[in-house]
Amino acid sequence: MIEVVDGPAARRALHARALSCPGCGGALRPWGHARRRTVIGEAGATLTRRPDRGRCSGCRATHVLLPAGLLDHRAYHAGVIGAALLRSAKGTGRRRIAEQLALPVSTVADWLRRFAAVAEPLRVMLIRHIVATDQELTPTVTHPDDSANALAALGALAVAIGRHCGGKAPDPWRLLAVITGGRALHPCPAY
Repeated sequence: MIEVVDGPAARRALHARALSCPGCGGALRPWGHARRRTVIGEAGATLTRRPDRGRCSGCRATHVLLPAGLLDHRAYHAGVIGAALLRSAKGTGRRRIAEQLALPVSTVADWLRRFAAVAEPLRVMLIRHIVATDQELTPTVTHPDDSANALAALGALAVAIGRHCGGKAPDPWRLLAVITGGRALHPCPAY
């Protein structure tokens, strides 16, 4: 799984064989498409995408080029999941979050549980990126909750990237999807 920020640019790079395999570094070549994915976005809007697939010329592994904002094995856009995570960090309970966002309680509870399980290693990885980008923005305030600490680090990294690039901070949820390779809520994260 490779998260891409710009789908058309990634498709052009794939066809030009300019993308590298994350496993061995070999050149990826087009290999059809992955299955159609329909996810629920903000305000209940549905988004349907059919991501490109590439195959490594070296190790022959296949990789899906997933658009940023879509997470692996999630039926909701990263922005919707992020809204739930932020509400939880502010102290809102899962039932109230589910009611506010018109989501099933079990889905919200699953997101919160999975994020809590990966929050500390995610925070450490985000802090490393912040230090490499703009160490002045390293969070100094700690929260009693690992999830809140990880979200604070994500926000700081978005600001650091915006400052470093001289522009607007990127959307933190798309950034989370890209930086985790779409595995932000995966039980075995790649970070």
